[in-house]
Amino acid sequence: MCDPILFGTAASITASGTTVAATTGLFGAGGAFALGTTISTVGSALGVAGALFGGQQQAANLEFQAGMLERDAKIRETNAILAERQAAQEADLFDDRYKLFASKVQTGFAKGNVLINQDTPLEIAVANEELATAERLAILHGGAVRASAERVNAQGFRAAAGNARANIPGVRFASVLSAGAAGSGLLAKTV
Repeated sequence: MCDPILFGTAASITASGTTVAATTGLFGAGGAFALGTTISTVGSALGVAGALFGGQQQAANLEFQAGMLERDAKIRETNAILAERQAAQEADLFDDRYKLFASKVQTGFAKGNVLINQDTPLEIAVANEELATAERLAILHGGAVRASAERVNAQGFRAAAGNARANIPGVRFASVLSAGAAGSGLLAKTV
């Protein structure tokens, strides 16, 4: 006798005269092998496997995306550091140029027999020093603003990576539900 779960049972009549209908198993009906039932069973099994695999693949893709977003966040943080360093370097370069300019101005005053303590050259030197200080601060501020923008972008990338990772359990659960729906055909055949 064949296993009723695999091939179903044949129709029969009980001792009391009641007719029992034939049942369908996973690979046959009425106690015999049936190609159509087997194809249906294989299709349902593949549907279950496909749903589970699809969910795992989607979860892996979300993890990959989260990793790429983390990478982008690190790049933005590096850009922020570089913006600050570049601004500091530009400010130092400006200071060097200003010192060269100031020394040329003082030399020019000395050649013209103008004393640096007289009012006009001193006022010019003070005004130039104030302008140079303001320019240095403007250069450093520009670097700080660029660095701040890069850090804000890094935070956005990190938040997006967290969202992608937060979606992974839901994707996996949805794939289990899809697999359950695809596998319900298998359960209906064996009941």
